[in-house]
Amino acid sequence: MPVFVHLTPEQSIANIVRNGIKPSEVHVDGVGDGVFCMPLIHDFYASHQWLRELRRFNKKNMTAVYFKLSDEETVFFGDYYQKHRRGSAGQAVKAFLEREDRMGFQIIVPRKILKNEILRTKKLSQTIGWRFYPKAKGTKRCLCPGCLRGGEVNDNKQILRKYEELLSQLRQAKEKEIPSILRSIWRLKIDHDRRIKDFRPLLFLKDSSNPDILAEFVAVISKFRGPEIEEILRELMEHPNPHVKAASAEEWLRFKGRGAEE
Repeated sequence: MPVFVHLTPEQSIANIVRNGIKPSEVHVDGVGDGVFCMPLIHDFYASHQWLRELRRFNKKNMTAVYFKLSDEETVFFGDYYQKHRRGSAGQAVKAFLEREDRMGFQIIVPRKILKNEILRTKKLSQTIGWRFYPKAKGTKRCLCPGCLRGGEVNDNKQILRKYEELLSQLRQAKEKEIPSILRSIWRLKIDHDRRIKDFRPLLFLKDSSNPDILAEFVAVISKFRGPEIEEILRELMEHPNPHVKAASAEEWLRFKGRGAEE
């Protein structure tokens, strides 16, 4: 009979030992409630690979619960981001063993794991596995709100570091490269409005003679708030270039609402 490992917060262990592992909601197409698990094989890291990613969301120490299933038990298995295959527990273990890359695999048992199926529990090192996605190590994190939903301790540092990188690129960029960098800053500000507050490093662009740069500058600077921003927009509404004037007026209307109509 194959053995599987389910990872759970340490605080849940006593209840699981008494009552078994209850199924939870599963956000996988074609699968209802279930219990996530991995086959226990000779590759300890592969079997316990989900620990750091689960800990990222639970914010608690994770513990392993080992249990047995019959080879014929019906399960769903496959890569976490793809439609899962329905098959037997034996087929799931075989598929896992035959993979060249075992990262990102998972099994879902669509029922409760009974207490008499549980073999043992074990405390684990909390540094096992990957975070964010299997091949994330050595790559830059995505800073979109969806990927930062876990509220990591270093989120603010990552976002502000990205802002500083873009500001550095801006200071060194050729004129034709500046609008594109400003659009990247605009997207970062939209995604993380409350975390990016310092607009002063952008003000050197206010006196640019390039209308395209000024129009992108207006789009970015208007996402900040304060009397100085209002004054910049008022000033650029008097700009001789109609494109810059229109962009400034449009942002002024958004900025002031009905009070700007006059």
